[in-house]
Amino acid sequence: MSKITRTSGIALAIIVATAFMATGCVKKVNFPTSKLSPSTIAKAKMSADPNENTKVQFNAKHLALPWNVQGGTKVYVLWAKVPDLATINLGQIRVAKSLKASLKALTPYKEFKLLLTAEQTPTAVAPSSTVVLESDVIKAP
Repeated sequence: MSKITRTSGIALAIIVATAFMATGCVKKVNFPTSKLSPSTIAKAKMSADPNENTKVQFNAKHLALPWNVQGGTKVYVLWAKVPDLATINLGQIRVAKSLKASLKALTPYKEFKLLLTAEQTPTAVAPSSTVVLESDVIKAP
């Protein structure tokens, strides 16, 4: 085998491995149908950032406005519910006129559920009982 062929083969292997790592390190999460907003289609993607935090990218379509789900609420909040620990407010989610919503967030935790709740304020310290979406426990990649 010539030196050029071996070098090309090694370069190709590095490219393939890099592409596999870039696509293989994303965990996709689908949410079950919501009783409070049944037309909602929600998904999340989780991956590790360079600091080993978990990046969460949440997207929803056809999400009902929070005050239509529960009177008196103004915003949605996405939470990370860590087993046997706290539930962390990842941030508020505003619903666009198109009824689409998204949020990018970071958490140091690797295993948790995602909850979407209707809240009166985006600074809520604990989730309300109005849980619109809830995932199973997720283990980040």
